[in-house]
Amino acid sequence: MKNSRENIQERRQALLDCLDRLPDHTASITILSDTLKVSAMTVRRDLKVLEEMGKLTHTYGQATLTDQPEQEGTTHSRSIELIKTKLAEQAASYISDNNSIFINSSSTALGVVDYLQDLALTIITNNLGIQNKQINSRSTVILPGGEIRFPKKSLVGELALKGLEKVYVDIAVMGCSGISVQNGVSTYKIHESQINQLMIQHSTHAVILVADYRKIGNDANFFVSPLKNIDILITDIFADEDEVRAIEAQGIDVIQVDPTL
Repeated sequence: MKNSRENIQERRQALLDCLDRLPDHTASITILSDTLKVSAMTVRRDLKVLEEMGKLTHTYGQATLTDQPEQEGTTHSRSIELIKTKLAEQAASYISDNNSIFINSSSTALGVVDYLQDLALTIITNNLGIQNKQINSRSTVILPGGEIRFPKKSLVGELALKGLEKVYVDIAVMGCSGISVQNGVSTYKIHESQINQLMIQHSTHAVILVADYRKIGNDANFFVSPLKNIDILITDIFADEDEVRAIEAQGIDVIQVDPTL
């Protein structure tokens, strides 16, 4: 017998499927209520959550399905970007003055820097987006060199690996394309997998993974790390609950943030 959580997930997916079938991907609350055979109040609650997830927009008594952004990089979705910002803010709380940190090519991981401006840090990153961030004048930023890969503007390749192979830090803040109990941490970018592996292996105190709900239970093409190498997973309240509990059972400290707070 299904529990209430499964029923809610199925109903919300049915709502999205209903919108997807319509030519303009738009429907009124009345139509959705009649189609799903639930109350208008239930539909409104579901629309609120789905809008917070960046799945649709909800205005003037109707909902419109939105184009889903790519898994990687900065998106055009205000909801997704808000989630990522909250994850970065939470990750920053684990970093202290004079720490040395790795930040990989993830836009979410790079967002941590926005909350570290009062700290003197040594930041080692292959993310060229660091040049657009405000950095404490007492901090040091180190780029490993290497080949620039677009559109993410990440430094990869043998030169980048050599630039990192003798570097050890206190904390690594890492983004990913996917994380699951079955296949661990993974990425869609083959050129970044080795860089990410090295950063994880060379972090002496903690490895913090920041991953919004879209990454939880998702498996990308290229393996990065088994779960045993991850200390903390920071995700959001929209992540699949079964997968989150299974990841926790592997000994990882899972923090779920509420982007609406």
